[in-house]
Amino acid sequence: HLLSTEVLGREMSKVLEIMVEHQRQFEEASVEREVIRRSVKTLQDGFDKLSTEFVELTSDFKDLSKEVKENDQKHTERVDEANKQIKTLQDTQDAEKARLDETRLSL
Repeated sequence: HLLSTEVLGREMSKVLEIMVEHQRQFEEASVEREVIRRSVKTLQDGFDKLSTEFVELTSDFKDLSKEVKENDQKHTERVDEANKQIKTLQDTQDAEKARLDETRLSL
């Protein structure tokens, strides 16, 4: 009877050691889960920030594209106006030259 109590005590001691080891592993796993949870949260926050910045950059790009298009249109209009003025000056110069040639011929 004494031997079986000793055996039972050793077996219970082994069971207790196993339970303690399982508890330690569970606590380690809990710490690891928390580290992973925080890492995921940090990554999600970073992704959210990048997403927001992307939306802002897209909006800025659209604004700049519109501004470039407007500036291009204004430039085209100024070039067209300058070309008209050059044409008018050339026509005036040609008419003046023709008038001078007529004057020379009549002299």
